[in-house]
Amino acid sequence: MWDETKGGRGENEMASGILKWAMQEFPKSDIEEITMWSNDYAGQNINVIMIACYLWLLHTFKSLKVKNHKYLLKGHAHVEVDTRHAIIKRAKKKQPHMAM
Repeated sequence: MWDETKGGRGENEMASGILKWAMQEFPKSDIEEITMWSNDYAGQNINVIMIACYLWLLHTFKSLKVKNHKYLLKGHAHVEVDTRHAIIKRAKKKQPHMAM
């Protein structure tokens, strides 16, 4: 896990985080199937970088047979972090802008 001061939140960062996790966890197990859940934000989750990441996982870890990626439907799920982001965004709107 990281915050935005240490790394961004684009497709490269998401794929790097998944690969780092997989490199730590998969060699210790004979897992055959994984399922990941995410929102449908294309900049992070629905793009060619993530697909390449998943293909690399399937190619590299021979015991892994199935990789599922499921997306939350907008308006049909509650993700706590989205609530926190909304609070921060509202608070920022109330602050005066700094002149440069």
